[in-house]
Amino acid sequence: MKKILLIFSAKKFLFTGFPYFCRGDFKNNYSVKKPEWVFVGVLLLIAAYFSYRYLTRPQPFEPLQLVPASSVAVYQTHQLPERWAALADKPYWQDLLRIEEITTTDKLYRHFDSLMQANSWLAKELQRKPVLFSLHVTGSQSAGLLYYLPGGLRARDVLQELLQYYTGRPVRQTTREYNGFVIYEWQAGKHEISAIAYKDYLIFSSYGYLVEDVVRNINDEFKNNFLAGHPDLRHVSHLQDDSGDLYISGRQLNAFWHTFLPPGKSSDRALTGSAFYDVAFNDSGLLLSGFLFAGSDDFTAVFRDQEAGEPQGLLL
Repeated sequence: MKKILLIFSAKKFLFTGFPYFCRGDFKNNYSVKKPEWVFVGVLLLIAAYFSYRYLTRPQPFEPLQLVPASSVAVYQTHQLPERWAALADKPYWQDLLRIEEITTTDKLYRHFDSLMQANSWLAKELQRKPVLFSLHVTGSQSAGLLYYLPGGLRARDVLQELLQYYTGRPVRQTTREYNGFVIYEWQAGKHEISAIAYKDYLIFSSYGYLVEDVVRNINDEFKNNFLAGHPDLRHVSHLQDDSGDLYISGRQLNAFWHTFLPPGKSSDRALTGSAFYDVAFNDSGLLLSGFLFAGSDDFTAVFRDQEAGEPQGLLL
């Protein structure tokens, strides 16, 4: 019955109201005036325009989007020179320097800092954009790092100088193409680094296939990256004046622990789905504060939907 009434009303307007509307005499035959129709039409056009602008607006680029889904953890820090200088002043840093790998890292950074003095543009880039490090499992007993350095291709000369300083050998450069990207490979002695440039970032690693993971992530339009696998980490609250942000994948962290276990030993249950920590270096040590996000089947899921109760007394 409603359909019949609607059709009848539409036909009535078409054969009676529309001719008056075309002649401008609509106000004498219908209650809605022509200027009001124009006003409604303008409002609809404005609404359609802003809806289109909203739906097609470009999304801001975040360096975290570059991190592949295979990452165990991601450390992101702003103003790297200031953060490193603050860490080097801590009393426990001298104890850490007894570890050979830490000593090597410290020497490399000091040389990197001297290169920044000679390349002021790089120092400005590090002031404006964050530096990222992501940890990945590369084998049953090994792991590797991906580095995300602001500066794009301009930073490759700095990286080559750093590699030459570390090895004491001349650096030889080769290139190859992979899925539309040019991969730069620098070799000095037994050491080799692979790198690509994207969005003012130079992404490099000593494991070439990790760089290829980044290429596949970019070509897939970041639909299957680290953040896509852990959506809780996208909009987490964090401090602005900390020493950095630490993002952790519970599933990949479990795989990382396996690299320290003897062959045949395993632990299938993860601690948490994902985690975020604000990192702060103070005089007494490292302070982590943040959030754990429960997954489908991990230890943190035990606390899902639980409510805080009142303290109960214990009678002895």
